[in-house]
Amino acid sequence: MEIIVKINDGPSATSYKDGDIVQAFTQDEIYYHHAQNKCNIKNFGFTTDGMRSPEPLLIKYLEKTKTFKFERLNSNEVRRTNLLTNQEDILTTTPNENEEYIDVYQYVTRRLKNKNHLIFRENGLEYWYAKERANIDVNALWNDIETHTSSLQSQHTKFSLSSSEKRKFLVMNCCTHTCENDHYDHTCLDCSCLCDLSECSKEVAEE
Repeated sequence: MEIIVKINDGPSATSYKDGDIVQAFTQDEIYYHHAQNKCNIKNFGFTTDGMRSPEPLLIKYLEKTKTFKFERLNSNEVRRTNLLTNQEDILTTTPNENEEYIDVYQYVTRRLKNKNHLIFRENGLEYWYAKERANIDVNALWNDIETHTSSLQSQHTKFSLSSSEKRKFLVMNCCTHTCENDHYDHTCLDCSCLCDLSECSKEVAEE
């Protein structure tokens, strides 16, 4: 786990103070953060007809992070597939028993106006993904990333901050850990050995 610590007091009485813990991230959250950056839609282009390019990594990412896949069947019907259960149903402009409906022409037309749209097309018909999953297999995401890119999960174990964020916050690892000197420490701020958590040494903490 890593914690984000405020550096110096904020501008007002209600702001974070120097040393306050702003946020904490588990290792899976850190891996997912990096996976989201690797699979950000801005990293993928468009086809000649203005649809999002169905790059294998992007499609695999969406299939592992979204709950539904929608496929336009004709001018009025859309097939909705639950990617967790494989259950399918058809949506039209007429509300179903759950009051769910879609005007697919209006929906696709509106979405395509957004430069960050995620509308794909196959055989002349559009498809897209929706609804973030509650539970995501982060290791499966990284298997795909390592397959399609030169990035390695083992090189993305730390939370990244922008240059401006680094002037305001400090990232510190606070996990129980073992180092080469058989040092086993439950309090990283007391760790002064030369292990991977050297950024949490007493000297750094005091500074």
